[in-house]
Amino acid sequence: MNYSEYIECMDYEEISIHIRDEAVLNKEVVQPILLISHNLSVTGAPIALLDMAGTMEKKGYQIFVLSLVGGDLLEEYLAVDSVVLVYSGRRIDMERLKRTAVLFPAVVVNTLALAPLVRSLAPVCDKTFWWIHESNYFFLELDHDRIPEIPSLHILSASPKVSELISFHMGRSSRVLNVMVRDHRIHKNLSKEDKIIHFFWTGLINSNKMPELLLQAVLKLPELCRERIDVTFCGDGVDAERKQLLQNCADVFPNIHYFPPMRHPQLIEWMRRMDVVVVCSREETTSLVAAEGLMLEKVVICSDSCGIAEYLKDGTDAFLFQAGDSEQLSQKIKYIIDQFEKLTEVRKAGRRIYEKYYSEEVFEKQISDLFGESDITDKNRSDCQKGVYDERNTESHTKR
Repeated sequence: MNYSEYIECMDYEEISIHIRDEAVLNKEVVQPILLISHNLSVTGAPIALLDMAGTMEKKGYQIFVLSLVGGDLLEEYLAVDSVVLVYSGRRIDMERLKRTAVLFPAVVVNTLALAPLVRSLAPVCDKTFWWIHESNYFFLELDHDRIPEIPSLHILSASPKVSELISFHMGRSSRVLNVMVRDHRIHKNLSKEDKIIHFFWTGLINSNKMPELLLQAVLKLPELCRERIDVTFCGDGVDAERKQLLQNCADVFPNIHYFPPMRHPQLIEWMRRMDVVVVCSREETTSLVAAEGLMLEKVVICSDSCGIAEYLKDGTDAFLFQAGDSEQLSQKIKYIIDQFEKLTEVRKAGRRIYEKYYSEEVFEKQISDLFGESDITDKNRSDCQKGVYDERNTESHTKR
């Protein structure tokens, strides 16, 4: 089958189809794979799926992306030669979705939120990969019951922490597929233009990210320590009270700064000029901010409830503190201020953690191992052309 024939099979009224170059429509589809996302917003899970799409495109796969909602990532998916299908209907026609999914040797469903799709697609698709990213709160809130236990369903966890949550809440095993962090480090170290130590916090301003914890920790420092640092906050969120607190502190204290959110390339440039990256979250399944700090060879302070903490050793490659404990965070900050010139090895060790778990090279190898083991090849299905839908059920897959 060529692209045109695949698209014809998926050309429903409620789906808008986007393709970068119409000239490829007559090109034969060699290794098709369908990636399903809950949306195309510039947020963690859709970005992780975009990284998967880019990695698989480089390896020769033909990428089709189906999203239930559009978003700003649409153009970036098109940039990696994906065909993007955006569902615009009010409710999903599951039978039509099944007829679309069975055209592909493998389907990747992204996030716990799409559990209903997994329930429907896993019994009829040859291979279904379910990549789960969510924290404990979402397991408590979202419906993830009645997932079929069949050989064709492979559950992936975005971190070891997610794997533990899957085991606890679902009683299922999973395979860790860590998210990827692209390498933006400039190998030549930037020389410091002043003796001030620059601390950086970025993220959504909410009760989970807890930016106020860093403020509390800084205010607990001895005055001489406070004079040696400045702190930059960057972010936005629906929590107007916390946002106003950051703004008020920035207005009052000359060494505290607040900026609204930036696009990612600009954010990386800001982070590059910082010395210390701080993550205060109550809970995160990974913490991409911490991983980016390690990538840029910064000193990272991270709460112990973030998934990345599983790979970190306090004082060796980063600094860990008990989530929610501003006193302990303040002590870590004071230590870093006092010992800053001696922390070169900590920064280098942190960079090695990034390279071992979150680098592009490691992610590409994980993708090769994962899909290579699954023997995903082009089946050049003719089902669509013949108008045939292979009605396989859960029972037949369980016996297989």
